[in-house]
Amino acid sequence: MNSYQNKNKNKYEMLDTSRKSSNMSTCYPRYPIAKNPQKTMQNTNYKDWINMCTSKNLEDGIYSTSAKDVITNSINISSYIISMLGMPYLSSIVAIWGVLFNALWPSSDNQWEPYMNHVQGLIRRELQTFAREQALRQLEGLGGNLDLYKEALEEWEQDRDNQTTKERVRDRFRILDGFFTQYIPVFRIQGYEVQLLSVYTKVANLHLLLLRDASMFGADWGMSQTNINDNYNRQMNLTSLYTNHCVDFYNQGLNEAKALSNSNWDIFNDYRREMTITVLDIVALFSSYDYRRYPITTKVELTREIYTPAIASQTWSNHNHLSPNINFEFYENNLVRPPAFFTWLDRTEMFSRYLSTVVSEAWGGHINHFHHTGELPLSSRSGFIGSDQRRVAYYDFNFVGNDVFRIYSRVMSNPVGNYFGVGQGDFYLVNRDNCNTKTITFTTKATNSNQRSILSEFPGENSDPPTSKDYSHRLSWISGAFIGSDIANVLSYGWTHRSVDPNNTIYPDKITQIPAVKLSSASNCTVIPGPGSTGGHLVSFDRNGSLDMQFEFITTQTEYRIRIRYASIAINTLFFSFSGVNQSIALNSTGASSLNNLRSEDFAYLEFPYGIFKPAIGNTLRISNWSTVAPHLVIDKIEFIPINSTTAKYERMKEIEKATTVVNSLFIN
Repeated sequence: MNSYQNKNKNKYEMLDTSRKSSNMSTCYPRYPIAKNPQKTMQNTNYKDWINMCTSKNLEDGIYSTSAKDVITNSINISSYIISMLGMPYLSSIVAIWGVLFNALWPSSDNQWEPYMNHVQGLIRRELQTFAREQALRQLEGLGGNLDLYKEALEEWEQDRDNQTTKERVRDRFRILDGFFTQYIPVFRIQGYEVQLLSVYTKVANLHLLLLRDASMFGADWGMSQTNINDNYNRQMNLTSLYTNHCVDFYNQGLNEAKALSNSNWDIFNDYRREMTITVLDIVALFSSYDYRRYPITTKVELTREIYTPAIASQTWSNHNHLSPNINFEFYENNLVRPPAFFTWLDRTEMFSRYLSTVVSEAWGGHINHFHHTGELPLSSRSGFIGSDQRRVAYYDFNFVGNDVFRIYSRVMSNPVGNYFGVGQGDFYLVNRDNCNTKTITFTTKATNSNQRSILSEFPGENSDPPTSKDYSHRLSWISGAFIGSDIANVLSYGWTHRSVDPNNTIYPDKITQIPAVKLSSASNCTVIPGPGSTGGHLVSFDRNGSLDMQFEFITTQTEYRIRIRYASIAINTLFFSFSGVNQSIALNSTGASSLNNLRSEDFAYLEFPYGIFKPAIGNTLRISNWSTVAPHLVIDKIEFIPINSTTAKYERMKEIEKATTVVNSLFIN
């Protein structure tokens, strides 16, 4: 632990973010990041990293040690920010800066190199020495200036009426803001944008959080309202700029990984999974840093689904000659679920079969049972996944009410590795309500001696491997496909982030964001892929389309405002019904040119008219398109803003934003 961490250990390590009132279960650790996850990566150069990545033994898990440290660090950062997002207290902001500084600038001078090496290993393209050294030196300077700003903030926290402490923190804010503005272009050097993308994302995240501080505390520091408005406007503009850069070069890297993979689906999937965690999960939080929209604690959820490596023999991708018609698209279409409304995996029925006389009995096919948020468990089921031929035995895995946070699988194969299947597995479960744990185990009558053990898991926020009290992802789907003339069965496990609330809980003292894909039922609606910046997919309406969302209110006495975040290429009219009120909503175009390639600036917010709603009459929200013409819009999320003494700031922020808009329009006119 470095000197800064020792100095602040008691101050930050004992911070309790009160998970009991959050969107996660009570089985949760306290924050913040106490360990230095990058120690094992110090003094690791690019070639060493590539060797570790290419020779990684999946019997030890899904990552090499070094890659896991990068993943753990990124999960820690995004999960911690989610837990603290919108807390309007100075002590919370000081704590956030302390945790982020410890995570990104521990005692080592080369702590940022693992991020660079990690991306290089994924796309097999090296970052040249000049670009690497330039970035590292600028990061060193940023760390020093961030430390000075943090110290000034802490000093002001102790004496908020002192003019000297106000002036110091104001000056340090402006100096640090200037350095971010100057140095961020270094982290997008042309030709190396992908290799530097994880670094760029983390630095952009810090800059946006810094600018948010000006909206929160600028008046207390002695800033003029004009200066505060200028910083806010820059934050909004930079949110779009930073978001679009991250999404654009994430996609460029994804295409590079696909070109590298040929028929090796795991290479492509590794990039998608790991860069979602290190880049897109953090980018998805940027829009929620808008203090004028989110001046109080805000509940955010990441609904994206990512897949751990295929459960197969070590050389499974080298045997395409057994089935020449199988290509990359075959794997992608069978091993990854297409965009879908958010679901909860309740049960899996598995049927074993004989793959061959060599491999003996193994996982043959399965059916997933699931429900949408607000439905009863086991409300829906998938089609048969895998092969329904030559059944041998039946296995029933009941997950209702539990999270699967870790899976151990044993793959049986012949010596060459072209005949294979899963012959044994352990699912590690924890009950969402009472934290009780159990393990569901299955073992077939496989007799082959060639076996490969695979652990499918994600690091916890403070534990590696994850534990029942500290895990970041839960199993959401099991996919599979037969290849090689029906003699080899590949499985893949889909996972969602633990921030997702099973009940769509609405809190009386928080702004609650509910992604639109978490509906309970829908008619004539379509799920389309998210652009990468929304933390999940989007919902579009077809002709006569409608969706219902079920909510669980902590109290029915609190009144709420409701708003939606959406994107549109034309003027649309939707109808909504909630708590006995039926209204039509006119939605203006947000300026989007296409719903298939949405940019950050293409999204807008609309607050439902007629103001205030009370959930005493019901807990179902319905949004409908009664037209026979499909509207040209998509919905990202629905938000509930409580109206009480704690949200008076929201009303003040609305008035400030309204006044600023009027002034800006006068200048434009």
